[in-house]
Amino acid sequence: MFVTNPVLQASKFDFVFIDADKRQYRAYHDFLLGSDMLTDDAVILADNVLFKGLVLNSGGRGGDKKLNYWAKRHQDIADELHSYNEYVITDTRVEAVLVPLRDGLTLIRRVRK
Repeated sequence: MFVTNPVLQASKFDFVFIDADKRQYRAYHDFLLGSDMLTDDAVILADNVLFKGLVLNSGGRGGDKKLNYWAKRHQDIADELHSYNEYVITDTRVEAVLVPLRDGLTLIRRVRK
C-alpha cells in the first residue's frame, strides 16, 4: 500500500516514526500492524498527536462555520488526531502511552501473544 520498494518490503523494522499526513495516521497504524514489516519488539512512535494543543479541546468542532479557513483546517486535523488517539487506546493489538511533550508523542508497542 505505502511501501513500493521491494527491498523495504522484505525488511523488518525495530522502530517506525510516523510524522506524515495527520488524517492518515490510523491507516499507517493499521498497515504497519497488519504487515510483516515489524519485528516482534518493534516500537511505533506517532508524532504531533496533540497537534498544537487543539486535540485537547477536540470533539467535532471542525465544522464550526465561525472559524476562518486555517483555524477550521487545523481543527479538522485535531479532530482526526483525537479520533486516532481514541482508536489507539482501544486497539487490543497494542500497548500505548501518550507523552505530552511539545506537540505530543505516542509510543506504541504490539502486545505479545
